Amino acid sequence: QPLFIGVLIVSGLLNLAYFFPVVYDAFFGTPHGVVSPERVLLTAPLVVTVLTAIVLGVMPDAGAGLYQLAWNAATSVAGAASDGGIP
Repeated sequence: QPLFIGVLIVSGLLNLAYFFPVVYDAFFGTPHGVVSPERVLLTAPLVVTVLTAIVLGVMPDAGAGLYQLAWNAATSVAGAASDGGIP
């Protein structure tokens, strides 16, 4: 088991070494070139995703019944092993 822990530590250090310059430049570096405001075509998908996540978080069975569909899929995979769940 120490070998697996060593591999995970080395993997984490390599990830840190690879991604640190990118993250540092993205958040703390000076902008390269002219920074223009975002366009609606870039912002609209984010807004739609956020609104969908909020609606499905508050009302999970809204619209097409996605919660019931997910519940049916989970019970068919698990073989209905869990009783007392919320259908």
